[in-house]
Amino acid sequence: MADTHRNGNIECLRFLFAVCVVLLHSKNAPLRMSGGYLAVEFFFMLSGLFLGRRLRKTKDTPQSLQDTVHESGHYILRRIGVIFPYFLPAAIIGFTVRLLCGEYGEGLRGAAHVLFLPHELLFLQNLGFSSPSGAGVSWYLSALFFAMWLLYPILRRHYTVCVRYFAVPVALIIVGILNLRYGYLNAPNSTIGPFNTGILRAVAMLLLGAAVGEAADLLRLKKLRIGTRALMTVTECLLYACLFVYMAFSGSVKGRLDQTAVLVMAVALLLTVCGQSLLYGKADNRFSDFLGKCSMLLFLNHYCWVRCTDTILGWIGVSLSDTGTWLVAILLTMLMSVVDWALGNALRRFGQRLKASV
Repeated sequence: MADTHRNGNIECLRFLFAVCVVLLHSKNAPLRMSGGYLAVEFFFMLSGLFLGRRLRKTKDTPQSLQDTVHESGHYILRRIGVIFPYFLPAAIIGFTVRLLCGEYGEGLRGAAHVLFLPHELLFLQNLGFSSPSGAGVSWYLSALFFAMWLLYPILRRHYTVCVRYFAVPVALIIVGILNLRYGYLNAPNSTIGPFNTGILRAVAMLLLGAAVGEAADLLRLKKLRIGTRALMTVTECLLYACLFVYMAFSGSVKGRLDQTAVLVMAVALLLTVCGQSLLYGKADNRFSDFLGKCSMLLFLNHYCWVRCTDTILGWIGVSLSDTGTWLVAILLTMLMSVVDWALGNALRRFGQRLKASV
């Protein structure tokens, strides 16, 4: 889901936030990242930033409503096509592992969950369809794609007024409503009236990300002194440090500062992508690109292993400490990520050949 021109700093941050999600879901990790769910806000925000950049290029180009609808559908399908070859093996293997480990119940009761697997593969979870969540993160993809589906035609036809005027207040209103209702933002698949909370989170962060991209492009044009840029660089690093510390130690009680964390995240991302930070471009290399790819694979493949490795070890009569069990889970996640990468690439090539033959 990345921009065509990869920002190495963003790729490194994407990897760090993916690690936060892994630590959030890990039962045996030495550090349980209780606020790791905020990493999803970062991923949503990035997608909004890239979407805004795409639409900013055509914001003054007139277009019929029919063409807008066609362009919107094409964009969403292309975004799905990027990740689906890797999501499909991760979801099926994750479902199988969780089923065998009794995560869905014993016997026929657990096996019956296979009937709900198509809901996950079609990203229907946040539309009220029951899902076994083999990959554990399918709610995020469901919310992301449907939020994009809703926002793309609106932003395509009314970019300036939506991004420059409505985006930030609408995002803050949604975040405020979620925080008042639940005390934090970790509400992936509930409802507020007729509205799904996961999709609301996606809409808010996509809009905020688009606004960050717009502000970053305006800030990029400024000629700032080296001292100002150095101050911005220090601020950028401090904001990310505060954010990660908060995510690690915020605890699981309600009444946390998730609203403030989202604003900190937005400002930090603005400083990262505006081109004024002294760190800008310093991580543009192959290793950063590799970390970016790893972030997607970790995100898709970790869930079943960090939840089920203790059960698997019990089957073979191995007893390890919590830390040892977690390290085995991470090793299995890495191995599964390599398998998923190979299978995903094969599926992408097959899809390209199929498309070329039609």
